[in-house]
Amino acid sequence: MTASANTLTTAYTGMLAFVILMAATVTPLLAYLLLRLYRRSVLRAMSGSSGNIPVNVTERPLTTHTATPARQPLHISFRTAGAVAGSGPPPIARRVTAVYALAGGVFALVMTVATLASAGFEFYPVRLALVFLVYLWPVFLILYLDGSTTGRSQLLLFGIYLCVLVALSAFALARSPDLTIAQLAELWLIMNAPAAVITLAFTWRPVRAIGPLVILFLMVFIGGAVLLLTVVGAHDDSLRLAANAGAALGLGAGGTYAGIALSGLLIAAFIGWWLLIRIRRAYAAKRINDKSIAVDAVYLLLGTIHSISLAFEGLAWIAAGLVAFAAYEATLRFGLRLHPVDTDNVPTASSLLLLRVFALAKRSQQLFHAVTRSWRYRGPIQLIAGPDLATTTVDPQEFLEFVSGRLDSLFIGDEPSLARALEQLDSAPDFDCRYRVNEFFCHDNSWRWALSRLVDNSDVVLMDLRAFSPDNAGCIFELNELVARVPLARVVLAADETTDRAFLERTLTQAWQQLGEDSPNANLEHPDIQVVCFEGFNEPQ
Repeated sequence: MTASANTLTTAYTGMLAFVILMAATVTPLLAYLLLRLYRRSVLRAMSGSSGNIPVNVTERPLTTHTATPARQPLHISFRTAGAVAGSGPPPIARRVTAVYALAGGVFALVMTVATLASAGFEFYPVRLALVFLVYLWPVFLILYLDGSTTGRSQLLLFGIYLCVLVALSAFALARSPDLTIAQLAELWLIMNAPAAVITLAFTWRPVRAIGPLVILFLMVFIGGAVLLLTVVGAHDDSLRLAANAGAALGLGAGGTYAGIALSGLLIAAFIGWWLLIRIRRAYAAKRINDKSIAVDAVYLLLGTIHSISLAFEGLAWIAAGLVAFAAYEATLRFGLRLHPVDTDNVPTASSLLLLRVFALAKRSQQLFHAVTRSWRYRGPIQLIAGPDLATTTVDPQEFLEFVSGRLDSLFIGDEPSLARALEQLDSAPDFDCRYRVNEFFCHDNSWRWALSRLVDNSDVVLMDLRAFSPDNAGCIFELNELVARVPLARVVLAADETTDRAFLERTLTQAWQQLGEDSPNANLEHPDIQVVCFEGFNEPQ
């Protein structure tokens, strides 16, 4: 590599590294602040009212209860969570996870070949295997993001990975007297430690919902200013032109420099926004989803980071990361096509309506993650948006509507908007066989109205009643509606030590006594409703 080429490589790789580092540094804080503002905006809109809701809808329950002759008493079954634990995610979930892992392996293989070829190393089996294992670690991050495997399974797989890595390292040390343990440790740390820290910046659970979108926009945004400054400063003619333009505007050297940076930021902001809109459209068209956005961001960023060091062996090698990412995408899409969703052979998807006490906050998120990890391979999930899950379930469309100042457009305010929301209910699986979470944004005087329609459009209802007490008037209303409108076999209630169980039993008994003859539960011979107890429930972070 010539001196001029080396200078150019140093400049552009240094610029790229600076952009990634700055974007990764700002992303957690900016994403966290945006989500806090989003949650506050949702809460404010929820507490408002719509003038288009009929008065009689909000003043009385939507189900008319008429006292009927005595019937069999309602039995309430309290069971522990362990006693009703399912078998975990369905087989399709494990196959999809295996395809993601295989695609990650292809990414690692391409990067391994590029690393050895760019440095002129021979492809000895042990060397190839060691470098491959170094590049393979993101697969375990993907398993964590996927959530379809338990924490114990993830630890077991990672333990196997470490054992194989240690065994190969020991073999390599025995075969090569010039190789040291420090060199092997340095290899892993230099190639992976910075990348691991940077990926955690947008995969951290509190910001994961929008982290990939934020870091993408910031990389383009910051990169625009840095690139324009680098290009202008790299050539005398462009530098002279910029200085003359600045002088004509009455700007000094500092003002001209700031003007160039600002111009780059503005141009990049438009490009970044355009990319976010493209992502939203791809999300709406089901070409991508929340999981693939996060995983794609991980591999795209890792490929870029790893390619920076390869560029010093030849500027063309900086494209190695993009090639590896393309190979990952091709493998993933092809692998998933081997297991298409065949509606003729797969059981009909079951939609789940998730109701809960909004005041549960973080505990709502814990149960939500535990339930969706398995259920989203079985069917879609419906829920009424609330402050407890607002920052967890936000998708690209909702986020961009918020940033654009159009969050109110998502809220149900009249019969046509409710009809549109139900018509647009996403009940089809994505390309990776996972179903989506459908949120219904409701005002204070419209959620009861929407609830009745959601109850009628859901196959199973899970209601989280932890921290339930007489103060939760909304939950009391929902319990009455469930008993009156939903077959009891399709209802599961969740409780723990914070649930006022005596009051819960009184509420259910009263709802049962007021049951109308038109209820699907009116003629049950052995009426029973199941309450699952999560004593000390705590989902690992």
